[in-house]
Amino acid sequence: GYYGDPELTKEAFTEDGWLRTGDLGYLDEEGFVYLTGRLKNLIILSNGENVAPEELEGLFAPEPIVQDVLVFGEDDKIMCEIYPDFAYAQANGISDIQAELEAVVRRINEGLPTYKRILRTGMRKSPFLKTTSKKIIRDAFFKERSLQKKTEEDFKRPGNDEEQAINAYTKLYRLNRNSDVPMQYLKKIDPKEAQRRQKLI
Repeated sequence: GYYGDPELTKEAFTEDGWLRTGDLGYLDEEGFVYLTGRLKNLIILSNGENVAPEELEGLFAPEPIVQDVLVFGEDDKIMCEIYPDFAYAQANGISDIQAELEAVVRRINEGLPTYKRILRTGMRKSPFLKTTSKKIIRDAFFKERSLQKKTEEDFKRPGNDEEQAINAYTKLYRLNRNSDVPMQYLKKIDPKEAQRRQKLI
């Protein structure tokens, strides 16, 4: 249960005392249980279909160019954000990493029903924030994404200049040093970090 929170504790259990783990899964014909994801991460599309992002993320495991991936829903579309293995790309002469990642997504999509297909692919230049057990902190990613979208929208407004953009991205960077700040601004905010990231590309 939840210490000091009887209401959340009550919600965490069924009436007959079973713990609601929040896991999603299924039981096969032989009685084996397979976990496919978490209820709170479920992507619910407007056509009524539900997609477990963890299930799609697992399909990237055999791809050496993909170091980490996070699948999510936005604007009624399934998207993914990938942190590539830059060392692998360099060792294998892959210069257009974005194109390589998009090719990976196309291969994965070929084996998926239409509603599960990933329609947009983003590439990160910095690692995801993770827990001590090396799991991506999804909430941190969404907070970063929301702030970055707001920063970009503010910058597009009439009268905004480069100085305002630098100030906005500086706030984002201070909140999360792994944020994907555009290189032109990162060079001014943190030249050493900009140099480090450029070496990875």
